[in-house]
Amino acid sequence: MNDLPSISWHDGKVRILDQTRLPEELIMLEISEYAAIIRAINTMSIRGAPAIGIAAAFGVVLSVWGASESDRATFLEQANQAIERFRKTRPTAKNLFWALERMRNTLAQHLNRPLREIKTALLKEAQHILKDDIERCQKIGQIGAALLTKSCGVLTHCNAGAL
Repeated sequence: MNDLPSISWHDGKVRILDQTRLPEELIMLEISEYAAIIRAINTMSIRGAPAIGIAAAFGVVLSVWGASESDRATFLEQANQAIERFRKTRPTAKNLFWALERMRNTLAQHLNRPLREIKTALLKEAQHILKDDIERCQKIGQIGAALLTKSCGVLTHCNAGAL
């Protein structure tokens, strides 16, 4: 069975499965600005704490992706403003705060690097957060599968893993 990625990065844009349209429609949102990810979190197009955290991490990347690489102060202000705006989107989503802290730490660790390198480091961290979640979901599925019979049904809450 092929997994359906609910979130991914493609050529400077984030693709998100609009979960409000399931199960009737399969709609992928293509987002190029971080404010649209904030709206997607607020409208529950993205739901489940892990997906919210991943989306916010990619949103931080989008906040600086098109930024000038000659104005460090504005670049850093944009990244920090995005992090603060994301923190207010879903106060119960623990993965949100964890992912944003990882993005803030990545920013701090690369602070004196050229801005293009900071962009790349932020993208790599967001992709690592996504990869880590996929691996965790696969492990949960492997362990859980051993406990289920063929006649079982599974009801998930918050994190269904790959759809």
